[in-house]
Amino acid sequence: MGSKIEYLSVEGLRVDGRRPGEIRCLKVQLGLFDMADGSCYYEQGNTKVLAAVYGPRQVASRMTRPSATLVSTASAALVVHYTEATFSTGGWRKQQRNDRKAAEAGQAIRKAFEAVVMTHLYPNSQIEIFLQLLQNDWSTFPACINATTLALVDAGIPMRDYLVASTAGFIDGTALVDLCQIESEAGGPELPVAICARTQSVALLHMDSKIGLTLFDQVFDAALQGCNLIFKVVDAAVRQHATQLLETRGIGFNR
Repeated sequence: MGSKIEYLSVEGLRVDGRRPGEIRCLKVQLGLFDMADGSCYYEQGNTKVLAAVYGPRQVASRMTRPSATLVSTASAALVVHYTEATFSTGGWRKQQRNDRKAAEAGQAIRKAFEAVVMTHLYPNSQIEIFLQLLQNDWSTFPACINATTLALVDAGIPMRDYLVASTAGFIDGTALVDLCQIESEAGGPELPVAICARTQSVALLHMDSKIGLTLFDQVFDAALQGCNLIFKVVDAAVRQHATQLLETRGIGFNR
């Protein structure tokens, strides 16, 4: 008989050694691909995502692409392509042509960014976002949101605000920030939240479990805390990348 997993020790430490309000270690690298207008490698713990942005560019007409959906010419259309590498999970995942999970994830990411990307500046055009999950240790949706934000910044596409995301859960009577795979298997409620970092307005929130309002407030506050911690890292990465670009061009920059 296997022993029960201790998700929170008597010292208040989680299975990976973090405190309840701590996020996993973040690693960010911008400007990976020369062929893309913007790109980013985003690593949050053992969850790893690649993001690439192409555009804005002219929308292909329906005459040349009969299967294309009709989009408004008054603003740019956001198109999100989300895939998972076959080696992203513990087992070998067979690649499917019509993956419903991937399509739903791409649609949710697109809707979240339609609220912050200034698409009205690019009429009759489209911005394509390619996301690939390289390794899955949970909290993949927030990782994709954060990677997309960084790739859009690298592409120089104007946004009203930084869009950052985090998850939170409730295990053993405690709200936990940025759940990992093992913690997700505890079966407690989980809340992914995406916010506009500077205004603190909620852009996306999703929960499948039914919980009371008091418990919801605890989990929601923990998710907001995670978003704000991630924003500090994201903002620092953007500033560092901008400084490096200016230095390569021989331009001074005062932080």
